[in-house]
Amino acid sequence: MSTPPPDKTLLALFLALKNLKEPLNQSERAKLYEVGEQLDLDPDDWEFISEGLISIITANRRLDELFQAAKTQLDVVNISQLLPTEKEIAVALDTRGVLERRGEDKREQENRERIIKVAVKFLMDKNLSAIMKQSSWLERVVKDMSTLSN
Repeated sequence: MSTPPPDKTLLALFLALKNLKEPLNQSERAKLYEVGEQLDLDPDDWEFISEGLISIITANRRLDELFQAAKTQLDVVNISQLLPTEKEIAVALDTRGVLERRGEDKREQENRERIIKVAVKFLMDKNLSAIMKQSSWLERVVKDMSTLSN
C-alpha cells in the first residue's frame, strides 16, 4: 500500500484537530511535536514520518474518527485549492515578506513544501489546540470544503 501524500494527510490531521472537542493529552502533544521536528529535519522521509503520525492518530479513537472523516471529504475535492497561500503561510509562521522560490516551478513539490512549513509550526506549538481553532487558513479550508463538496 502506498503512503498518502503529506498534503492530504496533514490537512486531514489539522481538520481533525480543529474539530476535536477534548484536548490531546501531554503524551500525544509530545509525540506530535516529535513529528514536527522530524518534518523540519527531514521532510523527504515522509514515508517513515507518516507511519509514526498514523500510529499517533489511531491511538486516539476520536481523533482517528475525525481524521478518517476529513480524509474522506478531501478525497472528493481538489486539495490544491485548500492548501495555504503564501500570505496564509506568512501569517501562520509569523513572518514578514514573501517566501523565496528556488529552482523549477514544480507545483506538487511547492504544495508539499507549503503544507510541511505550516505543519512544522503547528505541530511544534505549545498551544496546538488553540492554534487549530484560531487558524484563519483552516477556517477558509472548512468553508471552501463545504462549498466544493456541494
